[in-house]
Amino acid sequence: MVLLEDIPMASFIMSSFGLFVMDLLHGLFTAPSGQTFSWLACGWVLASDRHTITTYLWLTGATTVKHFSRFYVFLGGALYQARWQLWARIIRLAAQWVPPKTRL
Repeated sequence: MVLLEDIPMASFIMSSFGLFVMDLLHGLFTAPSGQTFSWLACGWVLASDRHTITTYLWLTGATTVKHFSRFYVFLGGALYQARWQLWARIIRLAAQWVPPKTRL
């Protein structure tokens, strides 16, 4: 059975940006933390007016799984611990798009 809240998440994960995000996550988080990060990233993509953590979670249906306040544990724990590794991965991937003649 497909739930209504699964549709935006599936569309996000199958998009080119979703695949990019999922590649960034590979091996960085445990499965539950990876799911939380995916919900937040998908919500960021879906948000049009208010860009808040709560909006991201409501838009993806993540609040049907657990109370929104529990997601802040991820923000202060797993994401906080992995933030430098995540930024390093983003910078390495972005560096591939810089033309060789303009690199320092």
